[in-house]
Amino acid sequence: MPRKVNADTTVATIRKSVEESPHRVRRVLCHRLLSEVGIKRRSANSSAALRELLEKYGISADPDPGDAPLGDWIHLRLREDVPTPPPPPSVNRPDDSWFAELASARLTTER
Repeated sequence: MPRKVNADTTVATIRKSVEESPHRVRRVLCHRLLSEVGIKRRSANSSAALRELLEKYGISADPDPGDAPLGDWIHLRLREDVPTPPPPPSVNRPDDSWFAELASARLTTER
């Protein structure tokens, strides 16, 4: 059974990896990057979605994974114009208002 890929979480992990690297650069093969984010066949839409996702997390890719041959190395760097990354996607976490309402509720037993 094929695994489900959450591209947003994968790119957030890639950003963290780039941040932790000593030279602030990661190299990855083009075909590996595409498979990690769940792209099986390159198209204009999938390439644009990948560019948008990398831009969202402040990562620049050289050369562009949408145009590079599958065997080429892609250099991933952090862009300097994006100071803080967006938080990684949360998994079904309620709003703070729900927690505030729960804290103010008077709890009693069923009896």
